[in-house]
Amino acid sequence: MNSLFCPAALACFLLFCSCADRNPVDHGPSPVGPDSIRLADGTACFLAGMNYPWHYYGHDFGEARWKDSAWTPDGIGTPQASLSVDSQFAFLESKGVRFLRGFLFCDGRASPEFDSSGFVAGFDSFFFADVDSLLRIAGRHSIRFILVLLDYLWLDTACIGDGGVRLGGHPDVVLDSLKRLSFIENALRPLFLRYGASPEIAAWEIMNEPEWAVSELGGATRQGAVSLSRMQRFVRECADLAEELSGQPVTLGCSKSEWLSHWTGAGLDFYQFHSYTEARAAPPFTLKSDLGLDRGVVLGEFPVNNAPVSLDGYLASAWDYGYAGALGWSVNGKDAYSGFTSPGRADEFASWATAHSDALAAP
Repeated sequence: MNSLFCPAALACFLLFCSCADRNPVDHGPSPVGPDSIRLADGTACFLAGMNYPWHYYGHDFGEARWKDSAWTPDGIGTPQASLSVDSQFAFLESKGVRFLRGFLFCDGRASPEFDSSGFVAGFDSFFFADVDSLLRIAGRHSIRFILVLLDYLWLDTACIGDGGVRLGGHPDVVLDSLKRLSFIENALRPLFLRYGASPEIAAWEIMNEPEWAVSELGGATRQGAVSLSRMQRFVRECADLAEELSGQPVTLGCSKSEWLSHWTGAGLDFYQFHSYTEARAAPPFTLKSDLGLDRGVVLGEFPVNNAPVSLDGYLASAWDYGYAGALGWSVNGKDAYSGFTSPGRADEFASWATAHSDALAAP
């Protein structure tokens, strides 16, 4: 085939290519498609949902008590709380929410019970009734829970709250081998034995954002912080027991993606990190493959309010960049990032969930 040769045109073309190589246009990560988490029943699904994360922080399960003082029992098993939770779950179900992340022990203000020496003694008479109620209501509305065992405030300096109830102050459960054993045997073992086959539990989470209580990471100035190696051992022992007694996967609520690598040997079935990116432009996180991890990753918290990316934008990014789920913060939180029930947010989720219903498995 004959062609015309123009030296000037060729020179311009080569100059263009040279400039393009030096100044590439960044269009963000290329979509790779979603990953999934395999649940105990064999279902593989994308964990799209919300952080509940509590009805009342710290006393949804058991009676908040210390010495002779106590708050009136108001856990999820009480009639008033059950009606409120049922109404909320009905709303969430109508918006396509199939997965919730909820906190169980929190900072230890209501459960488990401790003896006078700081050893875990078990649960009070309200605890299991409250958990039973939560799971019964969840099952009624086709919702599965990621249940968070501990908040990092569990290790914080002990203080006395309203009504004389003790908050936090339990680093010894991580540091002391005998107290750790009392927690594992008197709290976790009965918990996993009772609910290890519950279809309403999608996964167990050992701790929410433990890095804020790790001295080498985010807890450098926090009293009660423990070393990374001790926290890793604690997480591993809890995860091993969950694997032994329950069929549900186990995870951890890592504070930042850059700290995920600290938990690769902790016996987790999938990883999780939290992203609050008010200072950065979209996309809010990187490709999952660039994290160099050996298991699936879920975006465990992202803001549904005051965020640089819309709610469905976070979901779409997680879906496109190879993650296995995304859970917005939050339904009941009072902070600036929460607000799922505000106008438009829940409908935004509902539209996205409808478009991706095949991957959002219902119980």
